Parts: sequence; C-alpha cells; structure tokens
Amino acid sequence: MRKRLMSILLCLVMLFSLVPGAAVPVHAFWEDYDNGQDCEYCDHYHWAENMCDGCGFCTVDCNSDCFAEFHCNDCGECLFNTAYWCDQCYKCADCMEEKHCSTCAKCYIGEDDQLCGECHKGPCCSITICDSCGFCDDCANDDSDPMHCSLCNACFGAVDECVDDDDTGVIHCVDCHTACEQCEECLLNRESCEDCGLCKECCEINSEDGGCPDGETCVESAEWDEHICPGCDGWVTDKEDEDEFCETCELCKECCEGNSDCSEGMCAMDTDYADHFCEDCSLCFHDSDPCEDGCDQRCKDCCLDAVRAMGCDHDDWCFSDSDFENHLMAEHSGAGHTHIASASWSADGTQHWHPCRYCNDKKLNAANHEYDAKGVCKVCGYIRGSAIVITRQPKGVKCKTSIYSGGDYNEEPENGLLYSENNQVTFSVSAKSLKGDGLTYQWYQKYNANPTMAPYKLPETSYYIGVNTPTLRLLVSAESCQDDYSYYCVIGRKGDTSDTVKTAEAKLTATHAYSYKQAGVPVHTDDGERTPKYNVTWVDKNGDTHNGVVGGDPKCDGHKLPCLFEAGYYEEHYMTSGTKERIFPHKFEYDRSYDAVGGGRVDMLVCTVCEYEVPVKSHVHDYGWNWDCTGFDSIYEYTFNIGGSTMTVEQLILQSGYAHPEKCKVSGCEEFIMVPHSWGRWNVVLCPDTTGSKGGMEAECSFCEYTKTKIDKDDEGERNWTKDTALVTVKNGRATRMIVKPGDKIRLYPDDKAGQKAVGWKVEYLREYNEYDIISGTGLPVNKKWNTNEAKTLFKLVTNGSALEWGCTIPAFSAMGAPGGGQFFFEPVYAGCDHSGGTTVLNVKPQVCDRKGYTGDTACADCGYVIKPGSDIYPPANAGHTGTLQPLYYYGTNNSATTDPNMGGRRYNAKSGDCRHRAYDGDYRCTACGGTVKGKTGDFRHSGQLELRDVREATCTEKGYSGNQYCKDCGKIAQKGTSTPSLHEIDGNSKLINAVKPTCTAVGYSGDQQCTRGCGQIFRYGHVIDKSGHDWNDGKPATQGKSEGVLYTCRRVGCGETKFVKNPAATEYSVKVSTDGSGTASASLATAAAGTEIILTAKADTGYHFKEWQVVTSNVTIKDNKFTMPAGNVEVKAIFEKNATPPPAPTYYSITVTSDGNGTAKADKTSAAAGTVVTLTETPKSGYHFKQWQVVTSNVTIKDNKFTMPVGNVEVKAIFEKNATPPPATTEYSVKVSTDGNGTAMADKTSAAAGTVVTLSATPKSGYHFKQWQVITGGVTIKDNKFTMPAGNVEIKAIFEKNATPPPGPAVNPFVDVPEGSFYYDAVLWAVEKGVTTGTSATTFEPDGSCTRAQAVTFLWRVAGCPAPKSAAMPFTDVKAGSFYYDAVLWAVENGITKGTSETTFEPEGICTRAQIVTLIWRAQKSPAAGTDNPFNDVKAGSFYETAVLWAVKAGVTKGTSAVTFEPEGICTRAQIVTLIWRCMK
Repeated sequence: MRKRLMSILLCLVMLFSLVPGAAVPVHAFWEDYDNGQDCEYCDHYHWAENMCDGCGFCTVDCNSDCFAEFHCNDCGECLFNTAYWCDQCYKCADCMEEKHCSTCAKCYIGEDDQLCGECHKGPCCSITICDSCGFCDDCANDDSDPMHCSLCNACFGAVDECVDDDDTGVIHCVDCHTACEQCEECLLNRESCEDCGLCKECCEINSEDGGCPDGETCVESAEWDEHICPGCDGWVTDKEDEDEFCETCELCKECCEGNSDCSEGMCAMDTDYADHFCEDCSLCFHDSDPCEDGCDQRCKDCCLDAVRAMGCDHDDWCFSDSDFENHLMAEHSGAGHTHIASASWSADGTQHWHPCRYCNDKKLNAANHEYDAKGVCKVCGYIRGSAIVITRQPKGVKCKTSIYSGGDYNEEPENGLLYSENNQVTFSVSAKSLKGDGLTYQWYQKYNANPTMAPYKLPETSYYIGVNTPTLRLLVSAESCQDDYSYYCVIGRKGDTSDTVKTAEAKLTATHAYSYKQAGVPVHTDDGERTPKYNVTWVDKNGDTHNGVVGGDPKCDGHKLPCLFEAGYYEEHYMTSGTKERIFPHKFEYDRSYDAVGGGRVDMLVCTVCEYEVPVKSHVHDYGWNWDCTGFDSIYEYTFNIGGSTMTVEQLILQSGYAHPEKCKVSGCEEFIMVPHSWGRWNVVLCPDTTGSKGGMEAECSFCEYTKTKIDKDDEGERNWTKDTALVTVKNGRATRMIVKPGDKIRLYPDDKAGQKAVGWKVEYLREYNEYDIISGTGLPVNKKWNTNEAKTLFKLVTNGSALEWGCTIPAFSAMGAPGGGQFFFEPVYAGCDHSGGTTVLNVKPQVCDRKGYTGDTACADCGYVIKPGSDIYPPANAGHTGTLQPLYYYGTNNSATTDPNMGGRRYNAKSGDCRHRAYDGDYRCTACGGTVKGKTGDFRHSGQLELRDVREATCTEKGYSGNQYCKDCGKIAQKGTSTPSLHEIDGNSKLINAVKPTCTAVGYSGDQQCTRGCGQIFRYGHVIDKSGHDWNDGKPATQGKSEGVLYTCRRVGCGETKFVKNPAATEYSVKVSTDGSGTASASLATAAAGTEIILTAKADTGYHFKEWQVVTSNVTIKDNKFTMPAGNVEVKAIFEKNATPPPAPTYYSITVTSDGNGTAKADKTSAAAGTVVTLTETPKSGYHFKQWQVVTSNVTIKDNKFTMPVGNVEVKAIFEKNATPPPATTEYSVKVSTDGNGTAMADKTSAAAGTVVTLSATPKSGYHFKQWQVITGGVTIKDNKFTMPAGNVEIKAIFEKNATPPPGPAVNPFVDVPEGSFYYDAVLWAVEKGVTTGTSATTFEPDGSCTRAQAVTFLWRVAGCPAPKSAAMPFTDVKAGSFYYDAVLWAVENGITKGTSETTFEPEGICTRAQIVTLIWRAQKSPAAGTDNPFNDVKAGSFYETAVLWAVKAGVTKGTSAVTFEPEGICTRAQIVTLIWRCMK
C-alpha cells in the first residue's frame, strides 16, 4: 500500500512540475537565494546535486533507503526513466529480462519454478519447462537445434539422441529408435515387415534365400509354412496344383515321387500304397502280377517261393490261405519236420534269432547283437538296457492363442480369435515293448524360459486330457502367445517299472491375438494420396454461419493394433511368435455433418479405433438394372459386401425369391435396393380343369430374366390356382396377391414413370383349357377385355388420392361372363404429371440407438417422382442404446431368450466364473431397437491353492523373473510376476569386436557385441557390409596370348587389380524352329556359330505322330534329328501326321410301318443298320385278311415278311383285303409234348385246328441224344419232326438215349448265315454244342434277327442246365403253360433274374435292348461287384443297368459300341446275345 501511495505522490509531483509561472513567495528565498527543495519521500531538504532529476527523490549518497524505493536495484537507473519495472524486485525493464516472464513480466526471483532458458517464458503463461534442459516445449522442439525427441518429446538431457537422425530426417531418441535386427538400420521412415519386424529389404532377402522366387512372402508369416514343402524345405507356389503338390502326403511332387517306389509314382501315403507292393520282393504290382488266390500282399512268384520255404511242395496252395497253417501242421510238421524260420525276431541280452514256426526248441539264424552308438541292435532293434522302442516322436504344434470367454474385451470372437474350449491341440507318440508287455505314459510340461526349473507333471483335468495315454490333448490357454512351453512324454514298461524312456520335446507356439476394441495407430499410405477436399459451411449454436474446408488429409491404409495381451494392464511379452502389431481396416461411424458448397452434404466418418476421419459427400442415388459390371463375367457374378460377407447378384435373387437388386449407377457407389420382379405374361404350364385339380404356371422377370417356375400357390402359400380362383399378372407394376377369388380386395402399384402418373387401368381376362374339341366347341379359350372406364366400374378401381396405390375388387366370374380358373392381366394407363397434386414422403426409416435411419424422400403424390431426396440419419458418435436394457432369461427346451423373469429360466449366457472363465452377469435386450447388449464381465475365480513357480535369477543371457502364482486346480497363472533385463541388455556391459572394413573384392563386417561382465559371450552379432566393388579406369588396348582386347585397372587405393576383356567373338546365326500346329518342336541352341552341331526335338500332340523335318531357309541336311550350322540363319519346320482313326460306328436308319386301317402291322425293329434283316408282322382285323406289303419309301424287296435294310430310312404299309365271306369257325385241339426226363422238347403250337402242320423240336441234355418220338394219343405219323393235326387232342413224348461216348462238337458250321471270322462265329458254335440254341432252321441262325424276352430268358436257362423250377405258380398271365419258355421264366423269377414288366405281365414277345440283356446276364451271375470306371457317356449314374454294364466291362463281356458309347436302348440281335453269354461263360 505504501509503495502504491508513493507512486501516486510521485505522479502528482511530476504534474505539479509542469505548472507554468508559479509565483514564488517572498519567504521562500533565503539570503543566499538557496535553490534546494524537500524530498517528497523522506522530507529531507536537498540541494540540487543531492536530488534525482527523474523522480525528485534523494540520491544514494543522501538517503539509500529513499533511493532504493525508486531506482533499479541492479543498475541504479531511475524507474521514472524506464518503460516499466517490477514492483517486487525493483528492477528496470532492461534488468528484468532473465528473471521475469517475457509475456506477463511475472517476477521469478526467489521462486522454485524457473523460466525457459531461450524465450524466458514461465509456467504462469501455461507452458511447461523441461527439468533437464530448462527449455519450454516450443524452444526444445525448434527445428534448427532441437533438444527434445520429435516423437515422444523426451529430453536429450535425460536420454540419448539416435545416431541415425540424419538418415531418417526425424530427430528422435534411442527409445523411439526401432532398428532392423538384421541390418541395424533405423526403421523410423522405412517400410518394415509386420511379420518378422525387419526392414522390407532384409525381409525380401531372407524370403528369396528361403526359396520364395519373388521374395514377397515373409519367412515369419503364417503364409510361409503354406508354401514350404516339409520334406525338402523347398518352395511350393500353389498347393492346389496337383502337378506341383501332393495333397495326400503334403509334400511337393518331387519329394512325393522320391519317397515312392511305385513305378507309376503312387503317393507313399496313399491308403492303397502298402497294398501295392509285394511284401517279399518289394516289386510294384505295376511291374509284377499279384497273387489273386487270397495272397493280396505277394506277387505270384513270391507266394510260390513262400509256400516252398515253408516246406510245402504242393502247387495248389497259397501262402495266405486260411487253411495253409493247418495244412502245414497236418502234413509237414511231424517228427523230423523241416524247421521253418518265422519272419519275426526273438532276442535276449546276448543274441537274436528266428524261432521255428512249429516248435520252440530251435533257434534259427542265431547271432550276437550289433549295437549302434545308442545301444540299439542294428539287426533286431533290441535296446541294451531298455526294451522300449519309440517309433514316432511328438512334433511341435503351431496354433492361435485363445482369448477369455467371459467377455474380457466386450466382444464376440472376431478376426480369428478363439475361446479355449474351441482351440485344442494334440501331441502324440508311438512306442512298442520288445518284451511284449504293456506300456505306461506320463506327459510333462517344460517351461523353456527357465530351463533350470523342474518340469511340471501334468494332472488329468478338463484342461489336460489324456496325460496317461499316447495322445495328449490340451486346451490352448489365453495369453499363450506370451508363453514358451514344450511337452514330452515319459514311457514306462509295465513288466519293469524301472525301464523308462523320455521322448523328444515338442514345442507349442501360439500366434498373437488382435482385437478391434483396442486403440489403434493410423498408418498412412506410401503413395502420398489424400482424402477428397470439400468446401463446407456450418451454423454454430449462436446462429452464425462459418466457412471452412474438410478433408485433404493423407490417406490411411488402416491402423496398427498391438497384441491383446500386450495392451492395457498386461505384461510385456517375453516370448515372441511373429509380429506384435498388425494393420487392420478402419471401423467407421458417423460423427458430424456439414453443408457442401455447391449443394449436397458432407458427412464426417470417424474410425472408432484410431479416430481417423474421412469426409463422404452424399449424392442422389440413381438405382437401376444393367449397371457397369466391368471386371465381372456378367452382371449376375457382380459381388456386393453385405454385413462383412459377400453375395453375388444371382445369390441375392435366389435368396429373395421375389425381387432383384438394383444398384446406384453413380460411380463408386455400392448402394443397392431390392426391387420386386416385374413379371410378364405368365406361361401356363397347366390350366385348372373342371374336375377341381390345380393349375401351374411360370414367368420371367422383364429386367433380370429370373424365371419363377411352376407356381401353383400364391406367395403366402395359402391359395391354389383352381377353377374357382384366378391368377393376377400386372404389367408395369405389381399386385398384393397373385391368386384371387371373387370378392377379394387387392392393391395395385404401378411402376414409376418420370413425369407421368397412372390415371387408370386396362384389364384383360383369359381362360384356357388343357384340352379342347374344335368340332364340338368345348374347351375353347375365353378372352375378355375392358377399357379404362369399363374396368373402373366392373372392378371398382379407386385410388387413395395418390397414383402410387390403387384399390381393386375382384368381381364374380358370372358378372364377367367368364368361368374361373383363368388369368387377369392389369396394365396401368399413364398421363403427363405436373407434380401439382401435393407431396408424400417415401422410404422413411427412423434412427434408433446405434442404427442408421433415413429422413425419407419427398415425392409427388400423383406419380411418385422424387422431388427432393432424403438423407441418411447417422447415429451420434459413440451412440449407445437409448431404450431400457432388460435382462434376458432362458426358457423352453430350445434355450430361447425372454425378458420375462417369471418364465423360470436362469440369466441368459450368465457365467459364475472359474479358473478359465471370467464371471459374466448375462445378456440384455434393448427395448428401443430390440438388439442384444452385452452385460458386465467380472474376474476369474481361482478356487485352488496358489503355488509359486517359474522363479529365476537374471544372467548374462537370460532375463530374471520373480515367479508366477499358479492355481493348483487348473495349472493357470493366477498372478504374474515381473521380469528383469538380462545383463547383456544393460548398457555398458559390452564392447565391439571383429569389425572389418570392406574392400573391392571382400565384404566387411560391422562387428559383434561381446559381454564384458565375465561370460565373454558374443550376444549380438553384426551384419555383413557389401564389398565396395572395383572402380575400373577407362582401360587401354592389350593382348593376352592370341586374344586382343582391353585391359582395365582398379583406381581404388591399395587394390590395383586388373581385368582383360576380349574383343567380340565370331558372328552367331539364329536357329528358328516352327511346326504345322499338330505338336511342338525345339532346337538345342537358339543361336550358334558356323560349324556348331544343332540337335532338334519334336513332340506330337495326342492323335498325331512325327513325320519329317522340312527345311524352310538355308541348305542344311538333317539326319538323326541333327545338322551342322552353316554361315547363315536357319529355319526348319516339324511336320506331323494324323494317326489312323478307328472305323466309325454303324449308322442306324428308321423303320416306319403303317397300315391302311384294316389291321395292325409292326416290325421287329424300329431302326437298323444297313444289311440288317428286318421281320414284319401283320394282324388283320375281323373280316379282313392280309393282301400285300406296299413299300412307301426306299427300294426294298419284301419276301416272307422280311427284307434287308438299305442305306436309308424305310417306310412300308400293310394292305388288307376284306373277306368275301366270313371264314367258318374252326375247332382247335391241344398239343401236349413231354419227355422221359433226359432233355427238353416242345411244339411250335400248343393248340391247332385239324389239318394244321405242327413242328416238333427236342434238345437232349448233356450226355444224351434224341432217339425217337412216341405218340401217346392222337394216332399221328411224325416225319422230319412234323405231323398233321387230326380232329382231336394229341400227346407226344420225346425219347432220349444215353451216349456211349461224349458227343463231339459240330465239326462243321451248320449255318450258312454264320460266316467264319465273324465276331459271333465261335459263340454260335459253342451255343449249338451246349444246346443253348438250334438256330431258326437246320441251316440258318439269323444272327441279325432281334431277340425276344422269352428267347433271352430261355438261353440263360439252358446255359444253367435247364433246372426244374421249384414252384409251379406262374405269376404272369401272358406266359402260357406248355410254351417253350414256361419253365425258363419260372426259373428266372425264382433266381431274381427278372420281375417281369409288371406284377402280372412278362411280355415274352417284347424285343430286348442291350441294357436289358446285360442286366439279365449280370443277375444270372448272382449280381457280382461292378467296376469303378464308366467309359460310356450314355450310361447314366443311377440307371437300373449302370452296375451291370460296369461289371460287364470289367469282366470283358462287352466293350460297348464305341470307346465312349454303349447304346443301352439299342436292339440286341441274336448274334450279340449269344456272344455276350459266351464271353461271360468263358
């Protein structure tokens, strides 16, 4: 206060001094006229020399206290002469600079805080002063001389500056320095590999060294192992290519074929591989014949040798025969038997031997053990000291780490994350005991991070499964990417508990886990691209309008995410399995919106993970069909991204069933809508008839061409199209129902047309019938049409005030004058629209919770034209659920969810928590949007006691660790310890050694870091520095030997190396090889000097062979595919020649048989090849008789109802003539034929009228011959197996006589139409010999004649020996007793060969097809197993004859009509069926 008062007083004095001409009173003058005055501060009277001219107060010589109040304490300058001063320390403006804030002048003398040493600003002005360097942030980060790291702002006074600053252009500290571990270059501004962490150049070098041809796949990436052959570590480009990779053994093709001993390269891991070699001589069965008598694992020669080796000299025994051992024991193992060595070894501690197969007192081939370095006998495998042999060691496993299933991250598993219960791995081992006793197993876990810690003996829990079995199965725990465990098994022998062996250790390696819920770091693109820039305006809360620019920022590829278990409160990884960071795509949400200058809106989308912003300018969607589908084969293959998954246009159409997508045609926009199909007229498949059955129809969308087929119900599936309903089709629009009945009220929606509105409808009704009669007029179509006015009245068409929707009432069918069961066709009538009829809002969608809404489009109420499009309503940033969150409960047997707590269910998905799961209070449901909301997650609840493990001290090479607290129940870490760095990781504990500078010809070395703390170990190796390379001079001409050239010398100091470059060599000429297009050809050299030998190679395409070389240019002679190069270019051409083609399949021509209407006629074939004999049959109707055959087309001669097929189609017509008088009725008498049992006999008729000639035939069975006919009744005379029918019944018996010796086969071919050399020649002679057939006469067989079903069954029955049927009950009404095929049909039915054409018919005269004949033969052979290869494209899978045909091909019964056809429906001739049976019986 005192100081302020003095300041005021000082000001008054100064003002007073300015008053002009003040009168001086007389008493003021002394005698000596004294000019002194009083000090205003201390009242001292002073002469002028003792008073300050500036302030008028005492000088320092007069009164120091007074002087100090108004003068600078540093320089003594009067404070009245300075611009400002500090009223605390009394310093002038010049002396205040270093101790006062340069902004607000606050005094810092005596204060604990300090000013910036550069700009002299203080904390009073909201700046921070670094304690280390004494500078504020702005001064410390000055580009000219920065004192802080530009990345983390660490002060270089407390942390070292990175030495690579100049290379990267970024000043940063060593803590922010990330170096490539291989080349040690700073990675700050260099691209690095996210998998291995190295720079891109080193990663590519390692990749190429590992075999990757382009170096683009990192050796540490998950994709690397997918390209590496486990056998040779070689590179496999595409494992889907069967020529490059074998999926069976999972090795490259070279390794697969190298591991296979098969001459045709069968994979050694193929399930049939082991059965593909002879187990004795090891020859592939491609190179030797396998024994087919049951010895599947030996060739024929080795099987016979094995039988001989067993002491058996019989040729009819197979070594693998089930009775062979009994045979040997019975006939070859008596006293003095030959000792036969078994295949297995027996052993004791001294020797091994083969025991005799039949006695235990003989040791064969006994010898002492031959042990290797591990104590295992090289011969028998006996282990010295242990009888346990490990045949398969456990292998390491790579897997994904697990996450906690209690909702630790408030998300469902994504991006490949797994819960532990769904993430299991197995380790397995295989072993055997040489003693033959059982084995025991115990698995252990080894903690590799602390090798001195005792292995953990695994208990049997829900976490460790099968710890006492050869296969250990365990659940991969969460945070496994931080762990470093190996697993091994200790195997023991039950017969000797002290005999144990330990397997190899198998390591579990888990990859890192990443989640979108973490905070990410944006990763900018390398190409310098930026986001679009927009000029925008916005209005603040005060109503003021602002202008600005958004966008123009560097584009971002995504953001980096650290491993889940290194983020937050988790400890840093101490075991690395791949990169700890990955780049993931952004997850955008709407944040805010601006008005775009020039129209439109700009929405700002913000990534919820890394807060990266992208501006998106909205536009009016222009939806339509036929958008630009460049890059896809068709519009139906165009792919949309829907909810994270992709679907093609075709999939969307099929999934919807009623609509197709129409995409926005604005470039870059992927928005689409589903638009209902626009059906054209329905194509009626079946009209409803008058009996009440249903109709069906199909239609095609006029836009996407989707076809809706055979619709017999409406879209709701509630109504059928019958005679009482009608179908509705809308042209240029749609209706609410497809099938209607009278009285239905439906809505009609016309399609939008720009500038037009629907003013009415035209209606048409069409009723069609499936069948109609033109003559009677029944069933004719009914068609009704109504114009706009008529339709409006009849159908009561009304609009709701908008042309967008119309109402319609379906009238009664009687009111229309038409029956039901037809189709309505509605078509809107349009007129121009001026949009003056008001507006309506379409497509409104509310924004609820975190779901996007839509304001709706303002449209014309008359025509639906969108006048003003709406906009998306984005949810606010970090929008949550606005409704009440209601707890969900289980209910019902299907564990459905409900919000009703009275249903008796427990909380939905709630978990109490245990050792492996966090507690979770269950799911909730939002009442606003109906979405499911996650509840709160609790902690783990370890119920077991805690045990301290994993404690270790830090060494030079290993980190120390305080130890982890494990739960004894689950074996999981309940409390983690802390790690300390190894001694090598501490600065100052190492020195640089082995550094070498590079030279011209030798590489250098950056040097190694060697420990100086005592171990002397090199813990960080350097890297190779590329050799500098020679710096050659311009060179000078020189001669070496006979060569002339240029001699170059290296300019580098200390090198002086030279190189000699010869002058260019002699001229080389080109060699060009071409082909005629039917193969490939090449030469050994593309260019060559004169006199060089050139070797040519030619390879023909399939169906061709090499013919000759044609010299196109030059004059060379080619001999043995070689020629000598002339002094000039050479061009040769390879000429190929087509292989001879097999004769074409025969052409079949049609046979058409008609009649004049007075009877029926047919041929035994409907088609036939040229030269085939065709038999005609005619049947006159009552009152008519056959007159003649009339040839309509072709030129054939018909004789005895037969003709030979010409080259061309044939049509004949049967002509009948009316009988003069009806023929008299005739009486038919029965003809019965029997035998004495030693053969079969039959008559060509079972009954006949008197005077009819009857022909008899007899077939003896094997060993007999026909003797005579015995007339039982009828008294007829038989001559040449014929007799004339008397007027009465006849019974005849065939008598056979036993042959004295077996009758020889026919020495001479009896048939004139069976030429020698024909494919059926031997088959026909065999069939005659076996009594299968006797031909159609004594001299004819009719090989091209068709074969009936009766004849086919009879042939098979005779081949079987004519067995008597077991049953006399004939199921077929068309198989008459006494017919020649009667017993054959009964036998075929009993043996499952045929079931007839129906339950009561057999159709004995039906013509057999090739498919039927092969099926009958196959069934007669007891339906044997079929082959697997189907060479015929006309034998369809699932057909009744498929298995029979495949068997016939495999058995050699048929080869088809060509290499690829069988012609199952082709007619089977007599020659073909006899040949098929003959081949089957050979």
